[in-house]
Amino acid sequence: MAVEPVAIEDGPQSAGRPPARGPLRLAGLAAAAGFLLALASLAGFGARWWWGFELASHFRVQYALGLGILALGTLVLRDRRTALVLAGLAALNAALVAPRYAGRGAAPEDPGAGSRLRVMLWNVHRANTRHGAVTEAIREEDPDLLMALEVDGPWLADLRAALPDHRYVLAEPRSDNFGIAILSRLPLDSPAVVWIGGAVVPSVVARLRLGGRSLTVVGIHTLSPGGSHKAGLRNGQLAELARYVGDQPGSVLVLGDLNCTPWSPYFDTLLREGGLEDGGKGWGVQATWPALWSPLRIPIDHCLHSGGVRVVDRYLGRACGSDHLPLVVDLIVGGR
Repeated sequence: MAVEPVAIEDGPQSAGRPPARGPLRLAGLAAAAGFLLALASLAGFGARWWWGFELASHFRVQYALGLGILALGTLVLRDRRTALVLAGLAALNAALVAPRYAGRGAAPEDPGAGSRLRVMLWNVHRANTRHGAVTEAIREEDPDLLMALEVDGPWLADLRAALPDHRYVLAEPRSDNFGIAILSRLPLDSPAVVWIGGAVVPSVVARLRLGGRSLTVVGIHTLSPGGSHKAGLRNGQLAELARYVGDQPGSVLVLGDLNCTPWSPYFDTLLREGGLEDGGKGWGVQATWPALWSPLRIPIDHCLHSGGVRVVDRYLGRACGSDHLPLVVDLIVGGR
């Protein structure tokens, strides 16, 4: 028996086929990535509850950018509800970052008012072998005072040899990552190695005389908050630092790797209880670590000051083998 061929027509029957799955998969992946970023972003607001949540508080720039990109992507893929949620969280994180770009004090109309001081803070990284590149970069910036962190014996010897004009030195070199040194071309009054908090790592303090005013300079390197014990010790250092600087006469300048960003509540407490101002406000994020992986870079190296000190310029240098970028700050002490 012959079988008649049957023609299969395109048209109305194809309207019942499911839509292409590619865009749906992309929308699902974007939504899932946004959900993970949103969770991390929100976890950062619980920083005082658990040390892991505090680690999540440091990446506000990355959250703002990542959530913003994913919001745009989900909007293009027509997942408007997800796009709206992600855009809202991106805006929240951007609002937390925005103060880094606002509130910069105006440059003084009279440049001669007060005493100028250039300081440089650099965690040179103890294992960094590029000593020559580091010292050359320091000479190029020509700071009046260098605060160097992670300084061991060879590092200190090379820094002193490279900076013969910086005859005033206060140093506590160590074979671990917590050696610290001040090298200054200005005389240091009452230089001392001090122990702030219970972490048993050294900090340094000295006074400068600038235009008849006293400026107390404190250098500190806190523990990295990796784990509940270290986080507790780091928080204790920050709390004790606030009390310490609050007891100092005259103006105070704090230079240090605080292992803490401006978005941590412990940073806010340090400023409030220590009577300090964030010298980075108005100068942008200026993230310093990790130097070699810019997408995850966060600002943990800080210049803080009390009243009577103004920041008139602030910028980052090149890494030269360290995992931190150097911070250079031009200050005016007194005047106004």
